[in-house]
Amino acid sequence: MTAAALVLLSLISGCTASPSSPAPSTQSLAVTVNDGGDPARAWVAKADAPTRPGWSDDWGPWVAAAQATPLSALTILLTVQGKVSAVRVKVVARRPPVAGTQYVVVGADPVTSERLEFDLDGSPAARPVSSEPDTIAVTVQTQQCDCDWVIELDWPGGTRTVDNDGKPFRVSASIATVGRCVTYPDRVEKCEDF
Repeated sequence: MTAAALVLLSLISGCTASPSSPAPSTQSLAVTVNDGGDPARAWVAKADAPTRPGWSDDWGPWVAAAQATPLSALTILLTVQGKVSAVRVKVVARRPPVAGTQYVVVGADPVTSERLEFDLDGSPAARPVSSEPDTIAVTVQTQQCDCDWVIELDWPGGTRTVDNDGKPFRVSASIATVGRCVTYPDRVEKCEDF
């Protein structure tokens, strides 16, 4: 991918895809990252986090203001143009789970042509990709750590690393949380302490 294409990808998605080896001139792989495609979202943040938006509102500003960390599982949607033969998830850092309150937005799973799941608590193995899907949903989960991780895509030109705008993606287990606030589609929010 050219420097201009990486800049364009970064501007479109806020995430980057970096090649680890140059591609032959006859091969190409375009990847767009969208971590907002799954309306069923959960985070952990301090109990004094700012007021939450409504169910159908943009949660991005709240996540940033609350310094919230995705909770237990996270789905990253990759729109791919080109042949990918395998997908791996690489854990680059492990910490104890984040303490705080769970904030959950109830919704539905994204519709995709390929869904790959990885458990960050073990050694995530590569998953083969059976066809040339337009969209790949990479779902990670943890019950034990606050993990930083990246996605690696194998393709005929080498391996492409996909990250979160130059930083790893992050997800934390829920075992250190002390309460939960759930926002429902009817804009009702219910909170409880554990």
